[in-house]
Amino acid sequence: MKYAKLLMTLIVMFVITTASAQSQGWKVMESSQKKQPEWLGKSSTTYMTVSCEDKDLETARRRCMQTLYVKIVEGIATNISSSYKESLQNELRNDEVTTTEKSESKTTVIAARLPFLSGISETKIQDSYWEKRQDKKTKQITYMAAIQYGITEGQLQLWREQFKELDAKMEQKMKDLDNLAKNISKVEDIDNGTASCQELISFFLDEQRQEHAKKLQNEFQAMFRQLSLVGEEREGKWYLDVMLQGRKIKCSRTMKLASKCADDMRATSQNGGYVVTFTCLDCLKDEENTIEATVSVGTIKLKYTIPIKF
Repeated sequence: MKYAKLLMTLIVMFVITTASAQSQGWKVMESSQKKQPEWLGKSSTTYMTVSCEDKDLETARRRCMQTLYVKIVEGIATNISSSYKESLQNELRNDEVTTTEKSESKTTVIAARLPFLSGISETKIQDSYWEKRQDKKTKQITYMAAIQYGITEGQLQLWREQFKELDAKMEQKMKDLDNLAKNISKVEDIDNGTASCQELISFFLDEQRQEHAKKLQNEFQAMFRQLSLVGEEREGKWYLDVMLQGRKIKCSRTMKLASKCADDMRATSQNGGYVVTFTCLDCLKDEENTIEATVSVGTIKLKYTIPIKF
């Protein structure tokens, strides 16, 4: 009876082992260790593990670090949208990605959004493992690389708190920009608003706020096309101002003046606008005498033609 039980146990173990081997669509041709490490596929309060598979070992190893970024981001950025998460995963884990250009650029974006992650480096890898695999049907060779990365739950919690604080600042910044868009007082407000919106777009990991930041940026950019330059003559001088949607706003850009006959042309800044003075001793009454005033705002050139009267 005792031997029968032992035999039955061995048979069951053989069946399980055989079934497990058959369930794998590949066989191990080579490996860095005779036995898979116990940490493979596991994580604890003191380390994380990631594994990646690719057509060559070096790429698989490199993608491990890139995937680690994603895993850590998922662990600290609680409001990351599922679509953005999927985008990261597709960039870093898609079997079609055989080069690292796209995934490296994506990793750079993550680090830029979460600067406190810059401390992640290969020096903190505690252990590594790799396998050379062959697909049982296609005979295709691939490499699986895995790393055990030392990082504590305490460190992750600290990063969560840092991210929460940074996220709150960005949230407030977007509210400030919403208010700025309704109260533009100078051309530089449009410049600053456009640049600041790009910072928000690059930071937010959720669709709702990212789309709001994009919409806000479009509003600021549209303002450039709504600018105009107007002028009026008073006591022999011309006063020119930049207008946005019918109201005057300040502008500190340099004004350029051009004319075929006027001399001593000057554009002086005054109260956020410009005062233009000139002499017209060489201008002839029978000709069309004008001064072309130009202010460059980004790629937009604001122009106003000053008529020279005798």
